[in-house]
Amino acid sequence: PLDTTPNECPCEKDVTWQPWDGTTELQNGKYYYLTQDVVAPQEGFTIGSMTVSLRLDGHTISSPGRCFWIKTDGKLNICDHNTRGKLIGTGVDGESGGVIRLYSGSGTVNLWNIDLMSDGDNTTAAKEGGICSVSGKLTAHNCTFSGGYTTDKGGTFQVSNAATLRLFDCTVEGGYAKNKGGNMTFSNKRKQ
Repeated sequence: PLDTTPNECPCEKDVTWQPWDGTTELQNGKYYYLTQDVVAPQEGFTIGSMTVSLRLDGHTISSPGRCFWIKTDGKLNICDHNTRGKLIGTGVDGESGGVIRLYSGSGTVNLWNIDLMSDGDNTTAAKEGGICSVSGKLTAHNCTFSGGYTTDKGGTFQVSNAATLRLFDCTVEGGYAKNKGGNMTFSNKRKQ
């Protein structure tokens, strides 16, 4: 059955949020808020077997590659309560996920009130999923996905391997894929 229940935003939780400036390693089970704009490394900040919640507070995480790479059973929650923070990536040539790469079928990404953009072009771009390559579960609430560009397919999203993509009150625009799927490409499994 189709799950239409929105997820609870961590910005609303009464928890202790810790400042993060992008220079220290993210820790399992912690809640962070950005204190400044952050530049991620080419491969992105890696979320392995852990759960991390991040509040952007109007700041931007950008990368000459991707912003985040979720591996194994990692879980990443990103929100912005009063302002709209941004994730901006170019993509890693020949790889998937220009802004977020959700690599594992058991990984999860939850997003609330943020803008995700790809500034990739025909010289530097992700192969698939100009903004997100989804092989696990991605849920977004009130987000904007814009400007995805890929050298193969899925200008904005590449959804595969029994993945789940749930979008609530989101805008998806401006995706371009050289071969197919301007905004979205779904590969052979289920679609939600």
